[in-house]
Amino acid sequence: MQTTTAFLGATGGCVNSCLAHSLQNGFYAVALARTPSKLTSMLLSQGLVKETLDRQLRIIQGDATDPAAIKATLLNTTTTSDGTPELVSSIISGIGGLPTVRKMRIEFDHPHICEETTQALLTALREIYAEYPSLPETQSKPLLTVISGMGIEPNNRDDVPWLIRWPFHALLHIPHADKWRMEEILAEKEPRSLFTGVVVVRPGSLLTGDHTIKSGKGLETVRVGTGSGTPVVGYTISRADVGEWVFREIMVEGGQKWIDEKVSLTN
Repeated sequence: MQTTTAFLGATGGCVNSCLAHSLQNGFYAVALARTPSKLTSMLLSQGLVKETLDRQLRIIQGDATDPAAIKATLLNTTTTSDGTPELVSSIISGIGGLPTVRKMRIEFDHPHICEETTQALLTALREIYAEYPSLPETQSKPLLTVISGMGIEPNNRDDVPWLIRWPFHALLHIPHADKWRMEEILAEKEPRSLFTGVVVVRPGSLLTGDHTIKSGKGLETVRVGTGSGTPVVGYTISRADVGEWVFREIMVEGGQKWIDEKVSLTN
């Protein structure tokens, strides 16, 4: 049985980079997207060809806050001869709200998107396990990796240049609070039990570059820390490097060493 990774927020820079690396290296994936044509265009711009997308990628049209759409993303009923659905082996999520400027104010299109997506994901998995109770034993539960808040801890201020520290946290307190709420939910015992493990990735405070994998500085420039060990403090990291790190450590290496960790990344 081939393993498949589910991607949520695949049109975002970090996750799109990870997805592009995955497809380029022969991995199979399924992505949930509100606008599939946008996702396809982004991947083609990465140098992937249509034949690769047709062979290795399944795109589900829908919203990440809809449990039914997530359920359709996590299950594939067409790959087994006996009708038992295939559950994805891993889930990589980089959902986040988009800022807009209205009347000289920064507003966010969906201020609780991370919390709502997390609750939808948990609902979808509960329904899957109730409908197919043998799946967690026969195929194992998926590993969840989430791209979380920028920085180290909610109350930390050392990971932002002091000249912009106050406006940075003041302007972005809404999406940051949403990310921290996502982490709180996933740390609870019952939600945590729905997965093989949970890996929280916290990029450096300022994400740079776009989704293109060629915009990264390379993994040799990435410094890594953990909440249980020594976090790293840094001001920036490129979206491409975050995506490549997730691809290498989670998809290639399996991610076991990072389970239950809060991984800080910076260039």
